[in-house]
Amino acid sequence: MAEPMFEILLFSAYLSAALISVVIAVYAISVSYLGRETSRSIWSLKKRQLDLRSRIKKFEEKIDVKELEKEIEKYKQEEADLKGKLSFLSLKGAVLLPLLELTLALVISFYGMYQYSWNPALDSYIVGAIIANGIGMVLLVQVLRTVEWAALRVPMPRFEVSFESGLKEEKIKTKETKAFAFTRTNIGDIMAEDVDTFVFFPPGFKVKPSPHYRIRKQTEDHPDYDAAIFSTERIHINIGSIGPDITVEAPEKVGKCKIPICIYERNTGESEYELFIEVE
Repeated sequence: MAEPMFEILLFSAYLSAALISVVIAVYAISVSYLGRETSRSIWSLKKRQLDLRSRIKKFEEKIDVKELEKEIEKYKQEEADLKGKLSFLSLKGAVLLPLLELTLALVISFYGMYQYSWNPALDSYIVGAIIANGIGMVLLVQVLRTVEWAALRVPMPRFEVSFESGLKEEKIKTKETKAFAFTRTNIGDIMAEDVDTFVFFPPGFKVKPSPHYRIRKQTEDHPDYDAAIFSTERIHINIGSIGPDITVEAPEKVGKCKIPICIYERNTGESEYELFIEVE
């Protein structure tokens, strides 16, 4: 029985040595993302802080305290998550912690094999080596997952869409002719480029021609809708870009109508949003 136990310790030593070499290689990769992710995370957290302050200042006494507490708690959780991920890209998280456990497993394995000649009972050494190797492997896997997270976290533009008034819903009387403008705010991490905006008006609305946008009857995604289409070269971060006034004549039927808005951007492709026009 002693011989297989010796073989287990020998395998454990080889495994520890192999994983130690992997740790050094992984750190070379993780450190390449550390500076970028640290800067981006600091910027993202500061942005959230400014958003929270502006909301408090805007609403003052009317603010929903419970909703604000949820936002603050969410911010704290995001901060903790980001700091945790950044720690696994650092020297301590990516090298020192897994290296410590794997070196401990290597020492235990060698010491157990050294003891073998006069003490064949190697159970405690095997257990210790397995535990240390296991912890080292878990830490190494977490580092690899964090490297994957950093590699896939490519900055992209994201949008919030509203009417020019800032509202998500506007009103119009039956058969009334009225102009609407739409604001697209880039809330992402990078400037948006080559932005095409499609504003879909349901059947019954008559979109009036204008040199500032194109009109196209839809046959696939929104059949029988009229799309008013306009383009914007770029929308900077935290900037709201107001599109041209789109003049429409309301239908005779009253009710709330959904206005789908589709944005095509060079990097992100297609994203769709919803606003509403209530016909009175």
